[in-house]
Amino acid sequence: MALAPLNTSGTRYSLAEFGEDSWVFGDWAKFLKKQQLCDLSSFLDLSGDVVDRNRRSVVYRLKLGAEKRVFYLKLHTDFFRQNLRTLYRKVPVLYTELTNLMHYGRAGIDTLEPVAWGHRSTPSGGVGFILLEEL
Repeated sequence: MALAPLNTSGTRYSLAEFGEDSWVFGDWAKFLKKQQLCDLSSFLDLSGDVVDRNRRSVVYRLKLGAEKRVFYLKLHTDFFRQNLRTLYRKVPVLYTELTNLMHYGRAGIDTLEPVAWGHRSTPSGGVGFILLEEL
């Protein structure tokens, strides 16, 4: 399933493709490459201190870079919405969360710092991640 491009218009965020099935916000590409995070699989292999877990997602707290900056990595597995609103297409919940983040950004409530996100569809739904910097 091909997702529509994430609409960042009216926000301070910019988005660029970053390897297969991954996108990076703003100027984070150089930092992520230094951490050897270059594609979807490299993000999915990360782990850290578990902050939250349910049956379809887990949130890790990570320290990356020489400065040990703190990030939160949310991993989703087969977590999607499929209803009339999505015209019965499987839409990853992660994509909905990002869309909501952009709505908040347009309203001037851009308190989160998204770094990167990615999603790969599978027959059962897909796998994906979102990486946010701690403020």
